[in-house]
Amino acid sequence: MNIQKIPVALIDEGPNCREFFGVVSCRDLARDIDSNGLLQAIVVRPKGDRYELVAGFRRFMAVARILRWETIPANVVEVDDSQAARLNLTENLARKSLNPVEEARAVENLYPENRFSLVDAGRELGRDPHWVQARRHVLKLPEHLQKKFASGAVPISRVGSILKSPDPEAAAKALEKRKNPRMACKELRRRSKGDIGKMMDRLANAGYDPLKLEIKLLAWVNGWVDDDVLNNLIQLSVESHA
Repeated sequence: MNIQKIPVALIDEGPNCREFFGVVSCRDLARDIDSNGLLQAIVVRPKGDRYELVAGFRRFMAVARILRWETIPANVVEVDDSQAARLNLTENLARKSLNPVEEARAVENLYPENRFSLVDAGRELGRDPHWVQARRHVLKLPEHLQKKFASGAVPISRVGSILKSPDPEAAAKALEKRKNPRMACKELRRRSKGDIGKMMDRLANAGYDPLKLEIKLLAWVNGWVDDDVLNNLIQLSVESHA
C-alpha cells in the first residue's frame, strides 16, 4: 500500500461517491474518529496535481467537513475509471454502506446484464450468483417499488416473488404488512370462492368450527399465510380425533 498524508484541500470527491451517498450525516463517525483516530485510510487516485476520492467517502466527509483536519491518510492508487468504480463498490459492499437499490445500480454499471452472466458477475464481485440476480431483478420493478427495497420495508430476498407476481403492487403491500416479511410468500393472492369453500369443508370434516379459526382463516383468505398453516391444523385435528 502507498499510504500518504494528503492535504484535504487537494482531494476532490469522485463521481461514484456522489452517486451512491450524496450528502450524509457523519457526526457519529466523526466523534469516533476524533476519539480513536482514523483506523482505515481512504483511497484516492492522482488527477493531475490533485487527487480524486475513490473510496472512503464518509470518512472523508467526517474528517474534512466536521473535524476540519488539514491532512488525511490516504492509499494512493493508479487505477482507471472502471477500476476506481470497482474499488468503490467492493469497499462499500464490505462495509454494507449501500442499500439494495444502490448496490443494484452499481452492479449494473460495472457488470451490465447484456454483457455479464450471473456467474461471471458474481465471480468478479465475490458474491453468489443469486445475490447478483436479486439486484438485477429489483431494477426491473417500477421506481416506487424500488424505494421499498431501498428503505428496507421489503427485503431484497423477496424481490423474485414480487417480480413474478401477476400483481407486484399487491405482493409488495402484502409483504409490508407481514410480521416477518422474509417468510415464503407463495400464496400472495386472495383466494377464490371455490378455494374458500373447499377449505371450509376440510375444516368442518376435521372437526373444526371455522368460526373459531376466524383470524387464521381470514389471513389465509387474504393470502397472508400459506396453505401449510391450515393444513397443519387440520392434520393435528384429524390425529386428535383418530
